[in-house]
Amino acid sequence: MSASLEKFFFKPSTGEALSVLRIAIGLGMLLKGLFLFPHMMDLYGPYGYLQAPLMVAIGGENISSWSLEHGISTAAYSSALHVFFVVHLLAAFCFMIGFRTRVANIVLWTTQALFFQMAWVSAYGIDAYSQNISFLLMFLPVGRFFSVDAWLKPQDTSPSEWCTFGLRFIQIYVLMTYVDAGVSKGLGHDWWNGNAIWEVLHFPEFNRMNFFWMASYPIVPKLLGWGTLVLETFYIVGVWIPRLGRWWVLGIIGMHLTIAFLMGLTLFGLTLAMVNAALFLGVDRFPRHRNRRPRRRELQSTTKPLFENFNARLRRAPGTKPARSEGFFCDGFLSEYSTFKTISTVGFAPGRKYIAWMSLQFIFCLSRNLRSIWF
Repeated sequence: MSASLEKFFFKPSTGEALSVLRIAIGLGMLLKGLFLFPHMMDLYGPYGYLQAPLMVAIGGENISSWSLEHGISTAAYSSALHVFFVVHLLAAFCFMIGFRTRVANIVLWTTQALFFQMAWVSAYGIDAYSQNISFLLMFLPVGRFFSVDAWLKPQDTSPSEWCTFGLRFIQIYVLMTYVDAGVSKGLGHDWWNGNAIWEVLHFPEFNRMNFFWMASYPIVPKLLGWGTLVLETFYIVGVWIPRLGRWWVLGIIGMHLTIAFLMGLTLFGLTLAMVNAALFLGVDRFPRHRNRRPRRRELQSTTKPLFENFNARLRRAPGTKPARSEGFFCDGFLSEYSTFKTISTVGFAPGRKYIAWMSLQFIFCLSRNLRSIWF
């Protein structure tokens, strides 16, 4: 058990999945920043949707209330906020393309944390994901692959235990958030009787299509609710099951894409779909099995000498008999059979065509030797 856990957490890997995750997080934060840029003062200003005194009454002091207390004018605050937001966008872009990755990561996390503190009432799940994952990525080599840094200067791409541990840590963090979401939904009744699905699809701000036909088929929202509970609650288990794991991840991605296009939460759905794809569908997701099935070229390179030897015997002159020292079987068949057994034990099973060819060879050799004995 301890050996399996050590292999799971510390088996060296290259960290390509971390680089893909960097691109996903950077792209999501860049798109969100571009979307919010025209509405900065409405969200983060002292006289926005929630004015500074109301924000103080709800959650305590923040940056906008501090600016009012110290007499900073609205124009000066707006200029500083615009400059700060441009720095945030540049950091997100540099982090996404991998230019000065470590510095861009630190700046991006700092600006994201400040924006989260300035308007925590309007923040939601994707902001927390972005802030926490970008913090964890600061300690990991995320600029090794698919980055400008790697193009300008060759990076050390040797497998590292730290890459595997960091990937597993982020994977477990994300999986625990899904477990928490699934369990919290299951504690109520709305996700069991279908009311949650019905209400979400018919809220004015989320409604994109006509779903009133579900009133005639109440089992549909119930099944959707049950499926959501199973996908999220048992994600932490199902994702590690071979063969089933990839389908489970695709189910989670499909759920987020459905949220993106049916509810209008495009940024939320696409970002979480990219995060799950990067974490669980990347190259470091499943360890490569030692006894993998050979590729076609490897199998051909192994069996080609055997087939050439057999074809040479087919071209034997008529009337020529095999030497008695070769025994009852054709010349070389026993050595080929031993090679066949060796191939079968080194880690893979031979292909169907190869087994059929060996069987025909055995029958042909047997018939030739019987003919030489009887006639």
